[in-house]
Amino acid sequence: IPTFCRDATKNYFVISLMKNLFTIIVAVFITLLEINFLGGFSNFGLSINLSLLIILSLIFLDHLDEALLWLAVSSIILDIFSPYVFGLNIIIMLTVYFIFTTWALKAIKEINFTTASWLIIVGVFCYQILWAMLQTAYWSLLVGLVANFIIGIPLFLFIQKVYPKQEKLRIL
Repeated sequence: IPTFCRDATKNYFVISLMKNLFTIIVAVFITLLEINFLGGFSNFGLSINLSLLIILSLIFLDHLDEALLWLAVSSIILDIFSPYVFGLNIIIMLTVYFIFTTWALKAIKEINFTTASWLIIVGVFCYQILWAMLQTAYWSLLVGLVANFIIGIPLFLFIQKVYPKQEKLRIL
C-alpha cells in the first residue's frame, strides 16, 4: 500500500475518532444539562427533551450514525439518573429512531423547515405516547412480547406446513 494511502486512512480514522469523541462529550454535557436544569420544568407539565430533539434533527439532516451515537450516550445517561426502570429511555428512543429512519424518511422526499417542524411534533408525540405506555405497563408489555414471540414462531411454522405458499394466478 502506498504511504499516502496509509496516511490518508490513518488521518481519516483519527478525525473520525475525534469527531465521535467530541459528539460523546457534547451528548453527555447536554444530557446532564437536561437532567439538572430542564427537569424542573416538568412540575408545570412541560417536558423538554433536548436529547430527543437533537436526535430527530440529526435524523432529518441524514446524519444517522451520529444520531445513533447520540441516542446511545444520552439514553444511557438518562436511564442511569432516572427513577424509573433502567432501559426505558433506550427502548423508547430506539423505537422513535427506527420509526423515523425506516418509515418517515422514506415517505418524505424533501425535508425543509416546515416538514421538519411537523416531524418534530410527531416524534415528540410518539415519544410521549411510548413513555406513557411503557411507564405504566413496562413488565406486562415485556412479558407479553416474549410470550407472543415464543408462541408465534412455532405457530407460524405450523401454519406454513398446513398452508403452503401458493402461486398467484396471472391474469393477462
